Amino acid sequence: MNALSALLTLDVLLLLLTIPPRVDAQASAPKVEDRGTFVVFPDRVNVNAKITSRAPVAQVVLEYGVVKRTCGDITAKAFPKFTPSASIDVSWTWEMLQTGSEPPGAVIWYRWRVIDRDGNSAVTPDATVT
Repeated sequence: MNALSALLTLDVLLLLLTIPPRVDAQASAPKVEDRGTFVVFPDRVNVNAKITSRAPVAQVVLEYGVVKRTCGDITAKAFPKFTPSASIDVSWTWEMLQTGSEPPGAVIWYRWRVIDRDGNSAVTPDATVT
C-alpha cells in the first residue's frame, strides 16, 4: 500500500466516524397495544391501551367518532389522564348518559395518537366497536 492509498483510506475512515448513526424511526416510535373496549350500552364506552416507549410518554390523544352518512367527517378528541412514564396503561370513558347515546348498532371508530418526550410519535390504525 503506497502513501496515497493509505491517506485515502484514513480519510474515508475519518469521514465514516463523523457520520451520525442512522436511527430507525419505527424502532424508536412508541408502541401502542390496543386493549380494546368495554361497552355498557347505552351508558358508556371504555377504551383501553398499553403504551411503551424509550422515552417517557408526553401526550396521549384518543381520536374517535361514529361511522354515519354525513356531509363532513367529525373527529372528537379525548385526552386521558396519565403519569408520564416509559410504560403506561391508559383508559378513557365516553359517558354517553351525559352526551347522548348512539342508536343500537352504531359503529364507533377510534385510534390512539402518542408522542414521547423525544418527539417520537405513533398513530394506531382505526379500530371499531358496534
